[in-house]
Amino acid sequence: SAVVTTAGAVSGVTTPTGCTTINTEVALGNCAVTRKGWKYLLGNGSPSERIVNRTTLFGEVLFATAFTPSPTLCQGEGNSRLLAFNFKTGAPRASVPTLGTTTVSGTQVVTGSVNLGQGLAAGVALHQDTVVNLGSRPVSIISQTSTAALTNTKGNLTATVGSGEIDWRDSRRSR
Repeated sequence: SAVVTTAGAVSGVTTPTGCTTINTEVALGNCAVTRKGWKYLLGNGSPSERIVNRTTLFGEVLFATAFTPSPTLCQGEGNSRLLAFNFKTGAPRASVPTLGTTTVSGTQVVTGSVNLGQGLAAGVALHQDTVVNLGSRPVSIISQTSTAALTNTKGNLTATVGSGEIDWRDSRRSR
């Protein structure tokens, strides 16, 4: 999983063949173009984390809910988390952190996922909130788990959201 600082530095990424060293968001984006995509490694514990619902693309951010089943039948519910990445790089974006930031060893790091709690979370419903200032595009990220818990995570978008529909193949052709 890529770790992105608010300054745009990137770590935790293995540089694939054909790409230069990935240590910035720009290098990460260039590599994604060169390699024609990106891959995100889900947790590989026992049992393994998985995405069982549809993902949602909104304002250049790919949203998904990931689920890790309980390791024992007696516990039952398992745990879910919300993932939010720039759809072009597969990593959180430094310029507008969708899920906010956290401090790790004195460095501001962009948050790429948040815990949604116990139970299997449904895919997300999104609502673009009222813009308070010109630099902010707030969004409510809503999901419900199998325990009936409703989550409403506040976030920010990296791009203006327009009306209409676009196929992911059309987005790739416009590069």
